[in-house]
Amino acid sequence: MSKAIIWILVTAFALALGALGYLAAANWQDEPLSETSRRALVYIQPIGNQVNGNGHVLLAGLDAPAPEKPKADAVEPARQLGLKILQREQERFKWNERFGSFDGPKSPAPIKVAKPITPEQVLPLELHCKPEQPDCIAWYVQNRKAISAPDPARRAALARIAAIANAPQYANIFPIYQGDQTYYTNLLRHAVTLQLAQASLLWNDKAYDKALDQVELLEKLRQRLARSDSLSLSAMATSWLNKACTQWISQVLTR
Repeated sequence: MSKAIIWILVTAFALALGALGYLAAANWQDEPLSETSRRALVYIQPIGNQVNGNGHVLLAGLDAPAPEKPKADAVEPARQLGLKILQREQERFKWNERFGSFDGPKSPAPIKVAKPITPEQVLPLELHCKPEQPDCIAWYVQNRKAISAPDPARRAALARIAAIANAPQYANIFPIYQGDQTYYTNLLRHAVTLQLAQASLLWNDKAYDKALDQVELLEKLRQRLARSDSLSLSAMATSWLNKACTQWISQVLTR
């Protein structure tokens, strides 16, 4: 138990330090042209190891349909969809370079996913702990049955955020112009909330190490999102995700 508390304190300090570092960087003056700015002007198509095992490709395919079979690989559909989106966005980038617009009738259209995973499938809003709840861990325990119910979309979403966090490498290799830089942040939020809910159940059951493993994985995910060269993802990592993990740790310390 003491080991768990020490880990929580160290993690809380790291989260606060990361947020302060981001704010300092955001307000730094007279910076030279960033790598992101250069990539917005010139796109170099990635090859080989830049694509294979890249967590950002998984993130792009996060809402790929979930396999129905319980033992089927839930990550591979996200990888395949991410690769398709990457290829299509490269085609759109070349079209835009040639014609100066995406609006032509023959211009490549963005990939549309048939039957994507939705945020409500992963965790309906009624199962989110509301801000007025004084103890979210206790609230999730009261709703254990609904939160623990097996579901293909839930299994896929949790497997995919774990794969993103643990991928051999992580870099945004998509054309930086890409209009859809949101990468389904709403789906990502619901998956993260589900993971924190399950960590709450583990903590209540005195499975402290397993609960902390769940939160530690989210910290790895947060660090990767913060480096994604996407404004929406960076903002999510340094504000919402940072706050969610910090609140969970705070409630653990006050129980």
